[in-house]
Amino acid sequence: MLIANTITEVVVYSGESSIDRNRLLDDINEWEKSDNKSGYYDPLTELIEGDCDDTYAPKSIIIDELIREIKQEFSSATGIEIEHVEHWVHVHHENMSTDTHNHFPYDVSAVYYVSVPEGSGPIVFLPSCNKYHPQRVPFTPKEGTFLMFPGILDHRVNRHQSKEPRISISFNFKINNQD
Repeated sequence: MLIANTITEVVVYSGESSIDRNRLLDDINEWEKSDNKSGYYDPLTELIEGDCDDTYAPKSIIIDELIREIKQEFSSATGIEIEHVEHWVHVHHENMSTDTHNHFPYDVSAVYYVSVPEGSGPIVFLPSCNKYHPQRVPFTPKEGTFLMFPGILDHRVNRHQSKEPRISISFNFKINNQD
């Protein structure tokens, strides 16, 4: 007789936000058309000089509300307090995708879906815990929802196959009072 002993478990939380998604979309569109894209920036993703880097996000009270909401939802689900470190906007145009990566050294990462036209590629988690665990776990994006997951979890976004842009916001958090 075999007895199952779970050594590790990977949890991906999903939730629906109450923020004004249309107003946020307007903020992002206005910011994207701006000549002066001031806002938040993640220096850890700096690419080779001269390469394009899309890790900016507009300053927005709606994004601030979303961050508070995500932190509260995570705390309610886990009893763990997290602190926002950074965030950035992704705008995927037709045929764009995101290669496999993770968000180490951050404890918790999240993605919020602002605009998801038909043909948007799913986010695919690659939880290679052991050879018996599925190697690809896709989540279909849905406007107004967010996913939260361990920062060390490898993931990618499949090719975007729509003429309309797919817009999401990524976040990184650290656990408060972590020894």
